[in-house]
Amino acid sequence: MVFKRLKKIILMSLFAAFLAVAPFTYKPAQAGAVVAPSVCTNCPVGSPTCVLAGTTELSVTALLQFMKEYLENMINDFTEWFKNAWDNLIAALLEFMDSYLEGNFMTWQDNLWAYDWRPALQDMMGQLNTAMVDQSRVEASFATAEAQQYAQQKIQEKAADAQRETRPSESVCQTGTVMGGAPRAHYLGRIIRQASENDLTALLTNKEGTPGAKGPLDAMSVKWERYCTYLVDENNNGGDTGCPDPTASPVETRNADVKSIEFLFNNYSIDVSKPEVAAALTALKENLVADVPPSTVPPEAITGGPGQEALLANRSYIARKLAARSTIEYVASSRLPIVERYSGDDLNDYIESIKVAAGNPLSGLPEKFSYRDLMHAMSVEKFATGQYNLEQIDEIENVEREALTLSIFYLMQLREKFEIMERGIMALAIQTAIEIDREFDSSGGSSEALVSP
Repeated sequence: MVFKRLKKIILMSLFAAFLAVAPFTYKPAQAGAVVAPSVCTNCPVGSPTCVLAGTTELSVTALLQFMKEYLENMINDFTEWFKNAWDNLIAALLEFMDSYLEGNFMTWQDNLWAYDWRPALQDMMGQLNTAMVDQSRVEASFATAEAQQYAQQKIQEKAADAQRETRPSESVCQTGTVMGGAPRAHYLGRIIRQASENDLTALLTNKEGTPGAKGPLDAMSVKWERYCTYLVDENNNGGDTGCPDPTASPVETRNADVKSIEFLFNNYSIDVSKPEVAAALTALKENLVADVPPSTVPPEAITGGPGQEALLANRSYIARKLAARSTIEYVASSRLPIVERYSGDDLNDYIESIKVAAGNPLSGLPEKFSYRDLMHAMSVEKFATGQYNLEQIDEIENVEREALTLSIFYLMQLREKFEIMERGIMALAIQTAIEIDREFDSSGGSSEALVSP
């Protein structure tokens, strides 16, 4: 299509050039303008035809017509020949150009398509495909990253919640550490109460080898010696103490056998590892319950009714004394010191830190703390340290754990109160029984066993 248009353009250009120089129209020459005087002399001015000398006007006209036709035919033949020649030249040229250019163009086009364009398009297509795949990957990565971030956020939230729920506060850790010695202290108190009851039973039943084996007089001599050694004050009994050296008794335990409030109830730790303290505590318990061994029944009197009655009355007296003394034993055993260690750390360090933070002077603290001192520190002094409330406002889980800890402390204290109430009710029952015995005694005396020889 391109070559056909090019062919037409070339033909039109050549034809226009030919018309500009080749075709013309014959015009009669004007007299005096185109006739040479030597050739044409009889041409008047204004004559339409120049007649040569020796010719007629008719012949000239015919000759001119012939020449005109001849020239026109020649021009037409030349024009047709030139046209054909030009057409053939142009056709040959165009055919050559068409065959040459078309062949080379097809070759170039094939080379362009095969080596330049198609590989470039293939590479571009690969790049576009790669870009699309990468874009899809990026979009998928965004979606995956968002989902992963959401999942990780949820996992972190769950981990944080689990960490808050399972991480104890300093207060809970301190409570768990300190209260690890509570079962040991309570068990130690039970052992001490049982041992004290066994000792008292042996004394009141006049067991051989005890101070009460021969009755109240021998027991009294032992008590007197203990009084002069550990409890006497040089100002007792108006200064007449009856002891060889009243100033020899330790200052710490002087008159401790009568100071039930100061020595027993106001003192949360009683270190019975010291001989003078153990003697003072024993004397105080005997004074509060009046533990006096009854007189022994002579062997010859046991075979008779009065002797047997006296022996059984002694045992009734012993049972009532042991029951009455159980309340005092419970109070005293809870104040015995803890001597064991827990997890390699001394419990006293933890309790001491609480007591010092609560304002207790370090010099006034005992060397070892008891179960009663431990409970007092954790249920009373702990709240006066000035740090307890600060430890409860950081996380709600700490408050919940602390509420559980306090509930456990309340439960432990209720259990202790229940045990003391049991012993108190037993003492009231004993007192009621003694009153009933006195009411039904015809002589108006007590039915308790005699304690004098």
